[in-house]
Amino acid sequence: ERDVARWLDQFIRHKVMVVAFLGPSEGLLRLEVYSDEESEAHEVRTRPGMMVFLRPELMSHSHTSLGQAVAVSSFYIAGRPYQKRHPTGGWIVCPPAAELDAWAMERVRSLKLQVRDDADWDPEIPREWQRAMNLYYSQNAATA
Repeated sequence: ERDVARWLDQFIRHKVMVVAFLGPSEGLLRLEVYSDEESEAHEVRTRPGMMVFLRPELMSHSHTSLGQAVAVSSFYIAGRPYQKRHPTGGWIVCPPAAELDAWAMERVRSLKLQVRDDADWDPEIPREWQRAMNLYYSQNAATA
């Protein structure tokens, strides 16, 4: 749960990914648009010293090499937290982040059903998840 909480925020907010190919072998980077089944994958031959910039929320990517190839990646993320209830409907997220978010929300729901009292929090449950449990899955009647 802690790993999911850590990485989900980054996967939701990342806007640009930079991949530096260090080698020593060449490889092949395969790029595919997520929402367009009709478009064909674009393949880029990678060499040591090459850098590729891509939009990870729009494209899936995979790298293969017949030899030993090292690649280093870095994400450039938006500076503000993701808000599902944002007036614009939230941010566009890549399918893997959406699946991870769906899994996390289902896990939060099942954990909330197990908790009888707020004092019974398991210390292993991340604080962000505890807030989400209370925000989305209140067990008590709300009064105004």
